[in-house]
Amino acid sequence: MNDLTLPEWMLTPPGSTVFIFIFSMILSFAISGTQRLLTNPSKLNAWRKEVAKWTSEYREAVKKQDK
Repeated sequence: MNDLTLPEWMLTPPGSTVFIFIFSMILSFAISGTQRLLTNPSKLNAWRKEVAKWTSEYREAVKKQDK
C-alpha cells in the first residue's frame, strides 16, 4: 500500500489532477462572486445599451459606406 503524505499525494499524477481541478473551481467561484459584489448592474446595463446602439450605428455606416 502506498503511504503518501498529503503534499506527496498532490504532486503525483492522479492527486495533482484532482487538486488542480478543485483549486481552479474554487478560484473561479471566488472571482465570480467578487465580480458580482463589485459590479453595479444598472450601470452595466446602461453601458451595454450604449455599446449596442453604437455598434448598430457603426454597422449601418459600414453598410452605407458612410465616412
